[in-house]
Amino acid sequence: MTQGRTEASLQRGHGEGAYKELLPELDALDEGELLELNADVQAVVATVLGSLPRVLSLRPVLEDVFRAFDFEQFTRLRKLAWCLRHTHTLYLGMSRVKECSPEVLSEGSALRRSLLEDARTLVRRGIVDEARLGNLVRRKGYRNLATDLDILVNVFRDNWERIEGKYAIPANEIRRAAELGELLVYAGSRRVKQPQAVARAADRRSRAFTLFIREYDDVRATVLYLRRKKGDGEEITPPLYIGRPRGSKAKASNDTALEHEPVKIEQLSAAATAVAGE
Repeated sequence: MTQGRTEASLQRGHGEGAYKELLPELDALDEGELLELNADVQAVVATVLGSLPRVLSLRPVLEDVFRAFDFEQFTRLRKLAWCLRHTHTLYLGMSRVKECSPEVLSEGSALRRSLLEDARTLVRRGIVDEARLGNLVRRKGYRNLATDLDILVNVFRDNWERIEGKYAIPANEIRRAAELGELLVYAGSRRVKQPQAVARAADRRSRAFTLFIREYDDVRATVLYLRRKKGDGEEITPPLYIGRPRGSKAKASNDTALEHEPVKIEQLSAAATAVAGE
């Protein structure tokens, strides 16, 4: 490990690398296959990553009982765990987009009122054409406020030579109004695009969750069969709550992964019997 590299940066590296590698597989999943994400992502990832060392310690026994067992499944499960964690981080980042604070909106609204009063004074003095104020929206909302500030700023800038030194209109207020107008336009565009970005991030997270649960289900079924006499399979690979496929009309349940996949245990039993008979 590079000296000075933090654990947090290492984890981000694992997650981002796994995400990029598995992205084509995530996108290839059919919509009807996706599981409902009704589990704490951080908790299930931590559970699985914590269980993997004990699962890996079973390798000699697994090799003896299941001679055709693919140990790359453990590597894949670890990658899927990191991938799921990364998609969850991306989702949280998208869904917690920073918007303008109430203070900024309040300041912008106050400046609009103040500058509008000054502009009306200039209209009465014959310095500003009243028609220049005709496009003011004077309603709530990011875009409306940004539009009004932009109109007022342009009115004062276009007439500044006739205003400067004659009327008590602070130049710093006009500059600030221009800054707030740009900020509000940017924030407004982010708000428009945000729902699509959040939906895309949520979909990717759901796909990563589906692949992750499938892989863990397979590994857990193997461990539970292997340790059935020892009785510690549940401790080595704890059950995770699994959602139902989005398109399923079947009654939802809180069954464990093993109870959702009874056929796998029968298949494992048959494989073990065949090995023992060789």
